[in-house]
Amino acid sequence: MADESYESSLCNLPRDMQLYMLSFLPFSSLGSILLLSPDWNALGKDNVLWERIFKIHFLPLYAAAKKNKKELYAADTGYWYKKFVETYAELTCNSGIPT
Repeated sequence: MADESYESSLCNLPRDMQLYMLSFLPFSSLGSILLLSPDWNALGKDNVLWERIFKIHFLPLYAAAKKNKKELYAADTGYWYKKFVETYAELTCNSGIPT
């Protein structure tokens, strides 16, 4: 019972607050969030969330990515997730960090 009330209290928070909280999780943990429920799945895929995560991890690249989004992908709601994955893969491949 305690788990149900805990989850429902989180779900009652405003969407902006939920996204803000999720942005502090390690990005590798967000995959687990997607499995909790349809509501959490939608939150875990939110473009605002991934924009914040991109900005936190790749701040020097953020301005250029934001400009490209406006020019090339204005209608693409998954832009920031795709950009995060692309940038992360590029940087880990180029740095010799095992993936």
